[in-house]
Formats: sequence, C-alpha cells, structure tokens
Amino acid sequence: MATPSFHPTRTQWFGRRSSNPTLADGIQEGDWWYRTDLNLFAYWDGANYHYWGGVGGIEFDGSQTTVYSAAGNYAITVSLASPWAPSTINHVIDIQFTTNPVCDPGSPINIVNSPPVVGFTLVGLGAGTTLTTHVEALGW
Repeated sequence: MATPSFHPTRTQWFGRRSSNPTLADGIQEGDWWYRTDLNLFAYWDGANYHYWGGVGGIEFDGSQTTVYSAAGNYAITVSLASPWAPSTINHVIDIQFTTNPVCDPGSPINIVNSPPVVGFTLVGLGAGTTLTTHVEALGW
C-alpha cells in the first residue's frame, strides 16, 4: 500500500493593514491579513478579496437623486459602492429620503436585494418632487 503524499499550500500573512495588498505587493492565492479600517480579516482567493468576521458584514451605502415630474408609484434602485461594490447584501439597515419641496415621499414596498443594488417600489410620490434616496446595508 502506497503512502499518500500531502503538499500543503503555503500562504503569507500580510499583517495588520488599512487597505488590501495588491499584485504589486506580491499577493498570491490564499494570502491573508487583518484590515484595521474594517476590523475584519481578509484573504485573496486568486481572483477576489474576501472578508470574514463581524455580524452580517460591513456597512455599505449609496445615494441617488432623481426629479419626478408626475405623481405616482416608482421603481427605485440605488447602487451601493462604499467602500466597494458588495457581492452579497445580508440586511438593508435603513432607507432615508430627502425631498424638495418638502413632502411625504411615500412608502417603500417590495424591497429586493440584487448586489450591488437595492431596489423597491415607492408608493405615492408627489408630482414635481426632487427625491434623494440614501440606502445603508450590511453585506460582503
């Protein structure tokens, strides 16, 4: 009976960092580090950065401003891109509206997460409203 051979993949520890290392830093598949700005561990899989730790992920946000000339119900989508575009959205934390002129913006219904976008229907938006929508979500 032959003895199986085991060849472990070696990884590098890039230490505590405030940003992700790059290919110029010599990063290779499986390398890992601690992101001090996010309070999360991260690793490189050879194609993408991944993070672990925390509850539900890190916070992402995005805003959109649109002028609506007619009253009615509208499909609203907001792209999340801070600190980068998420590949997973675990929870929508908050949806905030600012209107000009000041009015009731209506109620968001049918919230759908399709990373990196959060979409919903806004019911009862008034005519001539400039609407700024701000969305905060947790994800990876």
